Amino acid sequence: MEFIKDIISNFKSLDMTNIDDSKKFERLVNQLGLIVEQSWSKNAKKSKIFKYSKQWWSESCSQVLDTYRTTRSHENWKFFKMTVKNTK
Repeated sequence: MEFIKDIISNFKSLDMTNIDDSKKFERLVNQLGLIVEQSWSKNAKKSKIFKYSKQWWSESCSQVLDTYRTTRSHENWKFFKMTVKNTK
């Protein structure tokens, strides 16, 4: 329930006026995604058995994924996919 409350609260604080071109719209969509992502990270329950949901997941997978999420670049996405493949 806190997850939803956080999302609603943060969505309300966004400036959704003057979305008159694709760049502004894309920026807004990215902000929405980050709000959901941050709310999930804040409110998700941690497993007491495993540190990660997949047994093969490693700290390097987390670091590379965080880099991709920060930059949203295609190159970082490819690097993340390669890291996951090698880790598995």
